[in-house]
Amino acid sequence: MGEPTRRAMAVEAAREVFWARGYEDASIADIIEASGLNRYAIYAEFEGKRELFLACLADFVAERRARIAPILFDAARPPLARLRRAFHMMIDEMLSDRRGCLMSQTAIEVARDDPVIRDQPVYTQQNARYWITSEDEWYKAAYHNALAGTAGVYFD
Repeated sequence: MGEPTRRAMAVEAAREVFWARGYEDASIADIIEASGLNRYAIYAEFEGKRELFLACLADFVAERRARIAPILFDAARPPLARLRRAFHMMIDEMLSDRRGCLMSQTAIEVARDDPVIRDQPVYTQQNARYWITSEDEWYKAAYHNALAGTAGVYFD
């Protein structure tokens, strides 16, 4: 792979800044310092902090999908084993990082007051019912694929 793009550098640095400081306490100046990019480069890619944060959320969802897809679509495993393995993987990830879950922290801080951020799939996915009722076809397909053949099976 080649050099990371300015956009990727900004998103990666912003994620770390948001994680360390929280959304409200993070500033574009903090992100500029962390990324090594200048103000012009950041604003050439994003209108402001909110758009950069939304890009961080989109990036998070893409990364999570890439890690979960092989588990949920693994036809060699029974459906409940796929779901359990996916949930255990997510829990292990959250517990292994002493900073906690970036998305849960920002949901508490920002999502309740900002409907655009609150309606991002990364927040609504945290409710398993979202996977059943979602307009997001990828998660809907993954969930139903993993549940195929589990009629009458109860989760404990």
